[in-house]
Amino acid sequence: MKKITFLALALNGFLAFAQIIVPTEVKTTFNQKFNSVEQVEWSKSDNTYQADFEIKETYKIATFSSKGPWIETKTMLEEANLNKNIKEKLSSKFEGIEYESVELVEALKESFYQITLSNSEGERFLVQITESGSILSSTAEDEEEDNGDYNDDDNDQ
Repeated sequence: MKKITFLALALNGFLAFAQIIVPTEVKTTFNQKFNSVEQVEWSKSDNTYQADFEIKETYKIATFSSKGPWIETKTMLEEANLNKNIKEKLSSKFEGIEYESVELVEALKESFYQITLSNSEGERFLVQITESGSILSSTAEDEEEDNGDYNDDDNDQ
C-alpha cells in the first residue's frame, strides 16, 4: 500500500511540473501582441491559456482563448500609478483605506482598474473603476468570510 501511495504522489508531482503544450495559434497571437517578451510562464484553465511575464520590470498576465484570440491583459501596478480622479473617488467612497493591489485590466471592449482595498476594521473591498473615476462595481468582504456584494450605483465622475 505504501508503494502505491508513493507512486501516486510521485506521478502527481511529475504532472504538476510537466510543461503545458500551448497551441500554435495562442503562441502566434501572444508573439504578435507582446513581441519583446523573452520569458513566459504558461498555465491552462478550462478553455483558456494564461501567460505570465514581465515587460520593463512590470508583471503582466495575458489570457487567450484556446483557439488563439487574446481575451485580456492584467498589469500589476502601484498605487502611485493611479490618477487623481481615481484616488479622489476611492477616498471619498471608502474611509481610511489602504491599497492592497492595483491591476489595470485591458480587454477588447473595455479597460478598467481592479483595486483591492482594506480598512482598519478588517474589511476588504474589490473595486472596478474606470480611468475617469466611475465605479463599475465594488464588492465588500470581511477578511474571514464573504459578507456578500456591495453594489455601487453611483457612477458619477
